[in-house]
Amino acid sequence: MQGSGTQADPYKITTCQELQEAMVKGNGGGSSPFYYRVMKDLDCNEDGIYEWDVNKTSNIYYLDIDFDGHYLT
Repeated sequence: MQGSGTQADPYKITTCQELQEAMVKGNGGGSSPFYYRVMKDLDCNEDGIYEWDVNKTSNIYYLDIDFDGHYLT
């Protein structure tokens, strides 16, 4: 995933795999949160993801992802 995770240079999400990685990583748990931005429309069927492992993505409740007008299918 490109980017440094700062507000000025957020992690750039370009695949559903990277979205899952961001959900697992969460906000970093430190004093400086991680920032994420979706860079294009994401289609998880095209990326071969048909199910989400909720146990792996438990940090989602503490996560703010900027979809920047893009959608998730």
